Amino acid sequence: MLAFPELSEAVRTASAIRVTTKLQPVGGPGDKVFPPTYGAKDGEDGTCYSFEDRVLPNGEMLRCHVIDSVQSQANRFEEALNDAVDEGRLQVPRLVLDFAGTGHADLGRLSSLQAPHRIADAYFRDAQLDGENFRRSPQGQRFEAATTRHATAIFELDPCSLVFGYWNSTGLEKGRPQNRIHRSLTSEIVALGTVPGERSSSRIDPYFTGKGVTVYEGPEKQPVFEEQPKKYGDGKPSEINLGNILPTVSSPGGVTMRYAEQKTVVSLAALRKLRFPRDDESVSPERNHAAQTVLASIALVAIELQREAGYWLRSRCDLYAAEPPMREIVGGAGTTFDLDLAGAILLFDAAREAALSQGLAWTRYDWALTPGERLLSWASAAKAALTGAEG
Repeated sequence: MLAFPELSEAVRTASAIRVTTKLQPVGGPGDKVFPPTYGAKDGEDGTCYSFEDRVLPNGEMLRCHVIDSVQSQANRFEEALNDAVDEGRLQVPRLVLDFAGTGHADLGRLSSLQAPHRIADAYFRDAQLDGENFRRSPQGQRFEAATTRHATAIFELDPCSLVFGYWNSTGLEKGRPQNRIHRSLTSEIVALGTVPGERSSSRIDPYFTGKGVTVYEGPEKQPVFEEQPKKYGDGKPSEINLGNILPTVSSPGGVTMRYAEQKTVVSLAALRKLRFPRDDESVSPERNHAAQTVLASIALVAIELQREAGYWLRSRCDLYAAEPPMREIVGGAGTTFDLDLAGAILLFDAAREAALSQGLAWTRYDWALTPGERLLSWASAAKAALTGAEG
């Protein structure tokens, strides 16, 4: 089991932590899996999968399909962390926007582990902290001024944003450089040695075939069967999911594969780029190292939380670890290690204690935000547009 002194030394000297997991469909090797679909390439209709030829370490070239992208994997890690915080299994600071007490209480809560752009998301930009616009508050101003060499504010407000990265592309003050922190935790699941398949679909109505029946567009654009000037869609009952639908075969329709591989990397070199000065701007290697180690431990906890949650990625893409993961420290001492969720949390606790000794304290965990006027207006306009589109 990886011990804290080993993690600390790795953060100081190694290039990265790499975790590689071989995956197979829960239906067994050779069962079809369905990658995510994307809009077709320029000038083409329909949807497609993301695929390319990749060279393996042994020199073999294989056709590969992306099963879960870097962005999607990051969202899964963040979801696992957010659930752990909500369940009281972990304590890390985050921003939390709450619509309770407004006319949009149905929107619930949104944390910086859920927002697309994390701490830099527009929802937090237009929210209020302690009755003041977040970005204009003292904490928000510290965020606006943050850089890779002045990351203390982000460590205190939302350290996970330093792990997953963010880009403050909509700062309040024009002319100020847009601060950007690159992600240090990357992961991707790729199917190797793939063969594309086809998809079949049909519908057998339990009562009527629908032959000879026409669907028309009635009042308020609702489908009716009484004759009207205009057909509803193509006029077939299948437009409203009634009647039989002739069996069809289409593509893309999933792939079979030799196996899938999840490759997760925590870039320790990227974490070492971050600096954490004190309020008086003084910096020490020990303080920087302590904060960097906390961030590395958060990444390890996220990896183990996601592993605990499993590999159900989407409908007909349910995978399992066919072999124990290979965990490696890359560069530096360069060794393999074992770890589980309990061990990762112990590393996190030890890293937090070391950071406290360097004056890196977390004074608040959930930074409670409320929606500002622009957010409330946006919610009203978006709901009205949605209601109009549905009508």
